[in-house]
Amino acid sequence: MNLKMVNIQKAKISAAAFIKAFCHHKLVEVDATAVHSDLPIPDILSALCSNSWIQQNLRCLLLDSTSIPQDSKRLSFGQLTGLCILSVFNVCFHTEDLANVSQLPNLENLDISNTLVTNISALLNCKDRLKFLTMHYLKCLTMTKPQILGVIRELQYLRHLDISNHRQLKSDLAFHLLQQEDILPNVVSLDISGGSCITDGAVERFIQQRPEMQFVGLLATDAGYSDFFTTKQGLRVCSLK
Repeated sequence: MNLKMVNIQKAKISAAAFIKAFCHHKLVEVDATAVHSDLPIPDILSALCSNSWIQQNLRCLLLDSTSIPQDSKRLSFGQLTGLCILSVFNVCFHTEDLANVSQLPNLENLDISNTLVTNISALLNCKDRLKFLTMHYLKCLTMTKPQILGVIRELQYLRHLDISNHRQLKSDLAFHLLQQEDILPNVVSLDISGGSCITDGAVERFIQQRPEMQFVGLLATDAGYSDFFTTKQGLRVCSLK
């Protein structure tokens, strides 16, 4: 059997069974979304890193809503040098873990939404390779808006940014982002759903300055009602209109 992709979403499987069943294969993609607590993230990482081929060639690792024991030390992703895509949505993932992940040499796509990250400055370590960043509902973020925008401004190669907001965490970060002319020059997809103080005019100006844009998410905002959004060729808009 030449197994390359493993999907164990919500599965009940032990660490021993996981390593015995899967980790001798040449895996390039693992989806362990919401896997049972019998297989926590530290054990997943340890098992995957037991295979030197996987260390160098695993491209995609999805760990959304997967558990981490309370007594765990810092997560170690550093040996998975082939990772291009990592998602830790709704995981007890800290700023120190982000610093570790940001050193991965091939990382292009990262989702840190609803984690315990307080500072995103570590993203500067991968600013020359990060193309997709999803970070909605960062409820523990302690940075000021100018500091957050300062980091985003350095991510010159970003193609997709999702800073949509949870209904319980209204934020005007997107409003301030839209005012910046020297930010996200290569973005083609921007999701700012749920952001406060967002207007059609501000979104239009932002898109006109970035003619390659293909998608803008405006759900639960006051924008998306202008004729501009229906007449702009090649632009998909997600709004309540």
